[in-house]
Amino acid sequence: MKKNLENRLDIGGKDQNKGQITIFIVIGLVFLIVFAAVFFIYNLVTERGEEEIAPIIEATQDVQIVKNFVESCLKDTATDGIYLAGLQGGFVKDPQNELRLLTENNLIGIGVQKNEIIEKQIALYVNDTIGLCFNDFIDFPALTIIEEGQRSVEVSIGKNQTTVILTYPLKLVKDNKESKVDKFSEAVSIRFGHVLDIARQIDSDKSENIDFNFLTKFDTYNTAFPYNSDTIIYSIFDSESIDLKRNKEFAFIFAKKVNVNSAPKLEYISDFVLSKFVPFSYKVEASDPNNDIIEFYENSDLFEINKFTGEILFVPTKEGTFFVKIGVKDNKGLASEQEVRFVIENG
Repeated sequence: MKKNLENRLDIGGKDQNKGQITIFIVIGLVFLIVFAAVFFIYNLVTERGEEEIAPIIEATQDVQIVKNFVESCLKDTATDGIYLAGLQGGFVKDPQNELRLLTENNLIGIGVQKNEIIEKQIALYVNDTIGLCFNDFIDFPALTIIEEGQRSVEVSIGKNQTTVILTYPLKLVKDNKESKVDKFSEAVSIRFGHVLDIARQIDSDKSENIDFNFLTKFDTYNTAFPYNSDTIIYSIFDSESIDLKRNKEFAFIFAKKVNVNSAPKLEYISDFVLSKFVPFSYKVEASDPNNDIIEFYENSDLFEINKFTGEILFVPTKEGTFFVKIGVKDNKGLASEQEVRFVIENG
């Protein structure tokens, strides 16, 4: 009986081992099938993904190429505008007002304009001329480039560089695929803001004559040229701002009005015929274009003019013809004179 029981126990153990082996085989087969399915799906998705992503990558590359081209035009055109504005005292177009001086050769701004005015002038130049550089995008025959809006330009003058932002909505079409781009920007490494600061210091100097010692205190090369009696043209050359394409340093030229003193103006005085012992009174009139303090004078033995009011008041006591010089002078020494004849008769 004991052997029969042991045999039964052995038989049960073998059956149990066979069952465990079967389960492992099934699990292995399931894992193999799942792995194969995942590998197949991955390859399928990857192939399809590459097919779908390829046009996107190509479109992105096209956008970047066009963006680089537009920004290259933007930098060249903006640099042209900056140099032109520098040569014309901040103006690109003639403002046709008292803020500019027209010489035989060109237009020069009088005084140093505000940054906002100069920025608008450069932006106007860029917007008007950048299309010449684009040339209808003929350099991109494989692309159809469509303008979807108007161009606009913003310019910001900094101390060491000028930033230019172009808004220009473009649609790029290739193989029935569309992509869009509308923002472009560039920085021009010209010390425009720094040069303008120097120009404003020169313009605010109250010296009536050219102060060459004052001009040498800056890190730019500065010259001055007397244009006429009340106008000086200043030129500022910055050797730290050289455009490699032009191989030329940046220059800012502007005109400065100076307060030139002018002589006072004496109103015309007629000759007089007076009677002896008859009181005579007359007020000489004069004005000064610079509003300087003026005083009157004469070289007469007949009377003495009031130097503050110009009033003449006297009683003739002798007969004859007398020539008297009457004048007016300002507190800086400039004067105007007139010789007046006094005929005194026996009344």
